[in-house]
Amino acid sequence: MHSSLKFSQSFFTRRFKTEFEFNQNTNKNFIPSIAQSLLETLRENLLTGLTKTTLENFQGILEPGSNIFKLFTIRGLITLSSPQVPYELSLETAFKEYQGRHSTIYNLKEKRLNLPQSLPLEYISKTPGLIPHELTFSLEHLRSRAFIPLLGYFPTAEERFTLSVSPSLITFSMYAENLPDKKTIPFYDHPIFEKISEKLEQILQISIIREYQKKA
Repeated sequence: MHSSLKFSQSFFTRRFKTEFEFNQNTNKNFIPSIAQSLLETLRENLLTGLTKTTLENFQGILEPGSNIFKLFTIRGLITLSSPQVPYELSLETAFKEYQGRHSTIYNLKEKRLNLPQSLPLEYISKTPGLIPHELTFSLEHLRSRAFIPLLGYFPTAEERFTLSVSPSLITFSMYAENLPDKKTIPFYDHPIFEKISEKLEQILQISIIREYQKKA
């Protein structure tokens, strides 16, 4: 296991920016259980609306060289077919609308490769014959800021993290800015980071929050 934490302080605002990385080697494929926990946490803590297909002030992270904001991706092989074929499921976010000064709403879009639409999302990670090889969960938190008061408020990405899981390695990276002090945990005004850390601790017996606090 390895973790690192870096801080820097703004000369003008005196607030802090942090970069945290954590990785853990493993000899077990934790992708199915982690994927299930992430999807449950996403539904319970982030998705809004009657159909649970929107997010407020949260979006995926922009993929380099594209205009796609990926939130969740799982890839693997369908082993029940011959020859075996790859499968992929991804959740992407797209801007929908502004609601007042401080809320930005994003739609959640689902894309599938070689997976039937009739297969419920929550069964992707536990269906026999679907062997996952890669999982990525990337989340960005936006807050409204008035840089020039006369121009009003703008959604600003101040916190983001990415969790990547393979059968041999688990990697977590996080970036946050505008923190009031070094002891303040990123995503301090929303429970999502805490909830995901709790889920991962149940699976891996390691607390990402405690690892962060050790370094702070």
